[in-house]
Amino acid sequence: MNKLFLWLLLCCLPAPLCAQTLFTYGPYKVDKSEFLWAYRKNNAYKGSASLKAYLDLYINYKLKVRAARDAGLDSASDIKRDMGEFRSQLAQQTMRKEEGIGALSREALIRDQTDIEITQVYVGFTSPRDTLGAYNRIHEAQGQLKGGADFATVATAYGTNPYLKASGGYTGYVTVFSLPYDAENIVYGLRDGQYSDIYKSRSGYHIFKRLGERKNPGIMRAAQILLAYAPKADKAEKDRVRAEADALYDSLEAGASFDSLVKRYSNDKMTYYNYGLLPDFTTGDYDPAFEAAAFALPDNGSVSKPVETVYGFHIIKRLGLHPALADSSDSQRWSALQEKVFYSDRMEESKDKFAASILPILKYRSLQPDTAWLYRTTDTLIKSRGGEEYIKKVKVVPLFSLDGKEYTSTDWFRYILYRRPGGPREPIPFYPAAFSTYLHFSALEYYSENLEKYNTEYRYQTQEFMEGTLLFSIMQQEIWNKSTLDSAQQRMWFEQHKDRFALRPSADVIAISALDSATMQSFHDRLEGNISSWKVLLSNYPGLLGDSAHFELNALSLDSSRTAAGMITAPARQPDNRWHSYAILRVYPSRAASSFEEVKGLVMGSYQAHLEQEWLSSLRKKYPISIKTSVLETLKP
Repeated sequence: MNKLFLWLLLCCLPAPLCAQTLFTYGPYKVDKSEFLWAYRKNNAYKGSASLKAYLDLYINYKLKVRAARDAGLDSASDIKRDMGEFRSQLAQQTMRKEEGIGALSREALIRDQTDIEITQVYVGFTSPRDTLGAYNRIHEAQGQLKGGADFATVATAYGTNPYLKASGGYTGYVTVFSLPYDAENIVYGLRDGQYSDIYKSRSGYHIFKRLGERKNPGIMRAAQILLAYAPKADKAEKDRVRAEADALYDSLEAGASFDSLVKRYSNDKMTYYNYGLLPDFTTGDYDPAFEAAAFALPDNGSVSKPVETVYGFHIIKRLGLHPALADSSDSQRWSALQEKVFYSDRMEESKDKFAASILPILKYRSLQPDTAWLYRTTDTLIKSRGGEEYIKKVKVVPLFSLDGKEYTSTDWFRYILYRRPGGPREPIPFYPAAFSTYLHFSALEYYSENLEKYNTEYRYQTQEFMEGTLLFSIMQQEIWNKSTLDSAQQRMWFEQHKDRFALRPSADVIAISALDSATMQSFHDRLEGNISSWKVLLSNYPGLLGDSAHFELNALSLDSSRTAAGMITAPARQPDNRWHSYAILRVYPSRAASSFEEVKGLVMGSYQAHLEQEWLSSLRKKYPISIKTSVLETLKP
């Protein structure tokens, strides 16, 4: 899912609108805009030569896809299922982009540079429907603050959360996504020393005060040993656990293995089996005391003194620290930020604005309904709980139309019953606002269901996915299966073209990986000059993974002219977020293959290319190609 999400997010440039035919193949045509969209998305090099070379590849691509359609592969149930899932995911993403994901992501990026230190008065609701007591209490607190009372004193006196009462309301540092979006807007809009108006959340009322700010320290990767105590532990129990934590810290200072102590002593059931490794975290994710201790660690591999939270005592080991994302040039992290924005509450306000903006595009027309009747009937529907039976009895009144599609009172009633946020039992305080919400809901739904009509990018991406799926199926049918099953032809191809096949430089290696660079570097240094003892050394590092294997040198990004037995590569972080190093045991130079079995993979690839060329030649005869030279000359990369 995540890979698919990242692939969707990186799909790309808007296509120029043009309906000129660039080339035809048999009775089928491809226009200029479709070709340019594909070229700009997939081609890293620009220039007329590159463009013409890509045109030949694109023609071959369209021929293969046409062969798949002729074979009826587009009607296969699995392809239809995959296409439906892709359309749904892409439509959701496209709608979010249309609804303002870019501006919201840029705002989040800017806010992510700075942490805000806050304190608050918090009064929780006794129940979701009983808010009056909390309302009166928070207004009393506000009155005290306006009268000049000390904020911490008021937070303690009026607050209802035990932790916040004990700390005088101190909450710690927050950053983007730490709070609901409207609360985040309040906090980032305050000046140092200023407190906010009353804010209502789902759980209670808040008055925030901004104490200061700092630069975001980044994203921390750490492991922990947790010595927990019960929520109602007395002082004696806490002192006992503290003494145990201090003893473990002293052992670490004396050289004990952190990984071994995690396995033996940590009470964190979610992390002890993985040597205490925590999910990567940033400001606002954990207890302020825990975060303060973690971000104060100076280097990878350094360990904190025991720090107390409501859960017990933690000993934290720093494994890595990535600075906060500074701009969108880091595509992977920028995509992750956008994904976070996609699924955050900040999208709702932007979505509402977008819905209003597309009403003219959808040719919205009010049909002037009797709203007084509509709202009275809706009241009766809700109070009587008549459901579908009641809806069938009342008259059908046209409300509005979108692009000629008429929406009626029946659609409105069913929205109220089944699709309105909060459900039919949630009171409707103001009908005109609820109706406006319904109109926007309908507009967004209609626009999403007809994206191919309104969004060129979406149309091309769904076409590309369908054609890519068909291409895979037809290549499997016409090339890959045939070449794999026909071993006699493969051997014949090898005998006829032996000079094409050779074994590339390779080596026997010891592959080592670790979660953190400090551990990896320590093992690397001890391995120098002791490669033959690597298994013994590895046994002293429980967190490391190691094994011997045979690799082609190019798979390890090693230069054959500079690789020799006995060398150990410098630790480097790989896409799996682990640090890797390779010790070279023996190097094998490139040489001619002595048998088919040695180069079977290379032979198969070469034979497949041969079959593909023969197939393409037959397709070009079946679907003659005609390129419109006058249109080709107008193409601009």
